Amino acid sequence: MKKEKTFEERYQELKALVPEHLRKEFELIESGERLPDLTGDIPFKNIFDVDVHPERISQLLRLVYHENLVVTGSAREEAAKASIYSKKTIMDILARLSNNGLANAEMQVAAQEFIAQRTAIYASELIIMQYSVKKNQLKSEVTYNDIPTNYLVVLMKESPKLFKDNPSFIHHKMEVTDTGVELTSLAKIVYIELDKCLQQVRENTYPKDKEELCFLLAFMADVNGETAKDLAKTNPSYSAIQAELANMNKDKEAMLAMLADKYEEIIHNSEIKQARDEGMDIGEKKGIAIGEKKGIAIGEKKGMKTMIQNAYANLRDTAKVAALLDLPEADVIGIVSKTESDSPPTL
Repeated sequence: MKKEKTFEERYQELKALVPEHLRKEFELIESGERLPDLTGDIPFKNIFDVDVHPERISQLLRLVYHENLVVTGSAREEAAKASIYSKKTIMDILARLSNNGLANAEMQVAAQEFIAQRTAIYASELIIMQYSVKKNQLKSEVTYNDIPTNYLVVLMKESPKLFKDNPSFIHHKMEVTDTGVELTSLAKIVYIELDKCLQQVRENTYPKDKEELCFLLAFMADVNGETAKDLAKTNPSYSAIQAELANMNKDKEAMLAMLADKYEEIIHNSEIKQARDEGMDIGEKKGIAIGEKKGIAIGEKKGMKTMIQNAYANLRDTAKVAALLDLPEADVIGIVSKTESDSPPTL
């Protein structure tokens, strides 16, 4: 039987695979000279854990929606169960509110041109959770009028093209007909461009009536920047977040998870592109009369298989791999089961 790698071996081997600038970044985090980026998946979930610091998400919701929204705890256990053959909607921060509504805060690191479609699916999930009949509850007790309003905040580190030309950094989705009739929405969706907000704060061009929100978002956008450091000097809540981020370098599991996130991001952005190009080239050389579309499909399949193998070698959990790569768990299980008898790829 092959000897299981130690935690430190897995961490060091994975770190050796990322580009030099990322290795240096993690070495600075390890030494305490740099904080983990708050826009990263692991730091964001830790700092805004609603069971530990419900006041942080409550503050964000209050500033975004101008409503007295109070978080009472996590609603993660209430999420609807999906088939392993379905893509899972794993929400970053899912909270129950004092008015019985649900709130979800999502952090998107890379610009996504399909952000509106993805957000619509997440909002639908919130509504279905509210409309579902709970244990010991009668179906007749759940009506359309009883469904409380839900809140979905999409925090975008990088602005997608959809929003770039708009001068505002915050966008509230409206439900209005072509005749101007405003409709009641069961999910209030807000898109926030962190990079644009940070730039406006640095240039002192931010809307002064949103100053508290702007400062919070600018702090989140670049916690290692001078703007965040200046804000933390006068705001104890920001300095507390900095202290918690600084302590994350003592949590080896969190460090490995952050490194795995970075690695998979690189794989997603580069290996798939390379695989697509390879697939198209293969299609051309073989003279297959199925054109570019087939070539891309071949390349994507090859790249995705590699991503699944690499992610599973580190995470050892098909559900986590499926969530990380936004795939049905059944697809992950299929690839893993075919390759598990062989030596896993070295990371």
